[in-house]
Amino acid sequence: MGNKEKWFLKFYFVACCSTLMASKSSYVRVLTYIIRNTHRNNEFIKTFKEVARATACSEATVRRVIDDLVAINFMVQIPQTESQMVNPECLIRGTYAYYGMLKDKYNERLKSIAEIMAAKKASKK
Repeated sequence: MGNKEKWFLKFYFVACCSTLMASKSSYVRVLTYIIRNTHRNNEFIKTFKEVARATACSEATVRRVIDDLVAINFMVQIPQTESQMVNPECLIRGTYAYYGMLKDKYNERLKSIAEIMAAKKASKK
């Protein structure tokens, strides 16, 4: 069979439960679209308008769902872009080694966002 690593798709439904349980059907449509269209590097690169068109929801609903997902640490906004990165603890496509690399990348993104927020807060003083 060779020495290839097994591929896996990791999706923890529990990580999304709080959103799904209290959601309206539009929330579920947007979340499902995000899960299906997340790239292998865990980046979701779609505009609010594209997601709204594909899910038959308003842009305001899409924005609200993504804001909710960011708030529960399902995904993080990538600074200076219109894309988000999905938390590898919730969803990953790839090998276990790839999971470790994505987890490090996600944590770096969280750290850079915290630094940006701290700098903005310091500049307001």
